[in-house]
Amino acid sequence: MKKIISKILILTMLVAILPKVSFAEREKVEKNHNVAPMATQGYSVNPDFVSGTKGKNLPDGVLNQLPQSAIDVPKGFKYPLKTDFKDVKVEGGTWKFKRWEKVNAGGTTTVVTNEVQVTNEDINLNGVWEFEKDAPANKFKVLYRFIAVPDDMDLPEAVKNKKPADKHDVPNGTKVNLPKFDDVKVEDGTWKFITWKVPKNNQVEPIENEAIVENEDLRLQGEWKFEKDKKPEPQPKKYNVTFEFKSITDGKELPDEIKAKVPANKSDVESGTKINLPKFDDVKVEGGTWKFITWKAPKNNQVEPIENEAIVENEDLRLQGEWKFEEDKKTGTPKPEISKPESQKPKVQKGRMLPKTNIESAFSYVILALAGIGGAYITKKKDEE
Repeated sequence: MKKIISKILILTMLVAILPKVSFAEREKVEKNHNVAPMATQGYSVNPDFVSGTKGKNLPDGVLNQLPQSAIDVPKGFKYPLKTDFKDVKVEGGTWKFKRWEKVNAGGTTTVVTNEVQVTNEDINLNGVWEFEKDAPANKFKVLYRFIAVPDDMDLPEAVKNKKPADKHDVPNGTKVNLPKFDDVKVEDGTWKFITWKVPKNNQVEPIENEAIVENEDLRLQGEWKFEKDKKPEPQPKKYNVTFEFKSITDGKELPDEIKAKVPANKSDVESGTKINLPKFDDVKVEGGTWKFITWKAPKNNQVEPIENEAIVENEDLRLQGEWKFEEDKKTGTPKPEISKPESQKPKVQKGRMLPKTNIESAFSYVILALAGIGGAYITKKKDEE
């Protein structure tokens, strides 16, 4: 009985196994039949990781992230380049993925991004990692940058070159002096340094003279502003003021003593300038006196007298000072005038005799008349002399 049961079990097992073997073989044949026409020649894409830091080997935490190779792939196959690898923290620092490089036939490398495509050869790829040292305990960086305000202009190289160099390993609590900068003249204007600013309390605040490293890296922002050159204002037109003297006495020329008093001419005088007009003392010369009369200036197509001051009004100003000569009055002693004696008829008194004469008054009348005529003659002769 036991033998019969054993045979039945063996037979059952054979029935169960035979179809599966047949189907598996058939599937394998079909698969090989479908793939064979495409695989004219297969290529491979082989990624690898390398250290970009001299003297540092990659740790396992980096190597374990290496992507799989693509084996036996056709021409035109595109291999995506993964870049979101995790940083690997090790003692003293951190490994960070930086870039993919394609290894060329001559051993040189070319930086590649996103993906590579198979052409007619295998592709070897190097994923470059770099080691960054940890900052020493309680030491930080001081980082500088310049910006233009407003930010619609680019800073010129002459400004960028003034940016201080970044500092590393700066102890906590260090005071950092903040430099000022001279203006930078460029075409059409000038760049002026405005202020330093630093992030603080979730905003950027201006600071003066110095900043302090406080438990974190210090980022300093220097702001520059561009000021356009002002166009030069047009210079006001300027005029001349000339002075001259004139004699208003016919036949009389001004003496040198008066000519020497002419005020100096003025040039480059702006319109609206008031010109004070001097007065002059009399000048005594032989035979008389020169007297200053007035200043005159052309106005409204005629010469008008002016007093005290004249105003330059959008044209040259010509000022004319007038002098007049007055002769001296005669001061000699005048000759006395000799009045002619009036002829008077003497009173004749009949019967009277002249004193001590025995001549009558009528005869004395004749004598007096002759004396009067003689006196008049003498006076006339003197006047003629």
